[in-house]
Amino acid sequence: MKNFTVHQGLVAPMDRENVDTDAIIPKQFLKSIKKTGFGPNLFDEWRYLDHGEPGIPESQRKPNPDFVLNQSRYQGASILLARKNFGCGSSREHAPWAIDQYGFRAVIAPSFADIFFNNCFKNGLLPIVLPENVVAKLFDEVAAFPGYQLTVDLERQVVVKPDGEALPFDVQPFRKYCLLNGLDDIGLTLWDLKWEFAVDGDDCFFVDTVDTDSFRATSTTERDGYKLILHYNKQAMRDYYKLAHPEWFAGVNAAKAQAARGWSPGGIVCWRDQVFPGVSGILTGGDRILTRGSGVE
Repeated sequence: MKNFTVHQGLVAPMDRENVDTDAIIPKQFLKSIKKTGFGPNLFDEWRYLDHGEPGIPESQRKPNPDFVLNQSRYQGASILLARKNFGCGSSREHAPWAIDQYGFRAVIAPSFADIFFNNCFKNGLLPIVLPENVVAKLFDEVAAFPGYQLTVDLERQVVVKPDGEALPFDVQPFRKYCLLNGLDDIGLTLWDLKWEFAVDGDDCFFVDTVDTDSFRATSTTERDGYKLILHYNKQAMRDYYKLAHPEWFAGVNAAKAQAARGWSPGGIVCWRDQVFPGVSGILTGGDRILTRGSGVE
């Protein structure tokens, strides 16, 4: 899945409410066993004057000159501006596939159908909800100014207009993280999402991280006037704790044993940029907390 950080692109308006997934990608194109090739059939029944079927080359179709995506001023558009309840209807995942494969990276609307909204994030497409009056003003500006572009900055969670006005939008932290890093459901299953911290009084110590083989850490010290950079791997860190702080190391193992018995006295879980007080443990799969006691796991 392509990652999404900052995208600047031409805006195409889809000035219809309640655009359903059958309009986005008609049912006859769902026969394909592939996940690619849906872009040419995006909005097929509106985009062409003839009936489309899988396997018919785009060059043999009859484009509808009145349809917005066929107008020359919107060629190359990569941001779709839509009206409320976009993506309603059946839950076909082919809908965001078609939008993405046409070349759109983001869809802006006052509201989306829930399933479509969720499917967008799973496929690298960013759905942005803005107030209806703000979206209406964007439609007016797109119509008034040919070549109208917007900049979507996911890290800052803003849509920036040509005049510099920044329109804020909300996105869940986990979904934001996945888009920024290009992680879809398969990517998440291939990545060991485990960070380990230990609690010692009021302090929270980093102990372990994502991958047992690839993790490396460095520290810097000075000795005899020379600056030294020391490299550590996870096993070296374990050995250090075991030899230099045996009582702490024993406490960590005791906490693990308590966790195995299901006891959680309340520590801290740190997950990306969030802190969850009152629980200590790990997060897996992105949004589930598995309590594991007050120490490490």
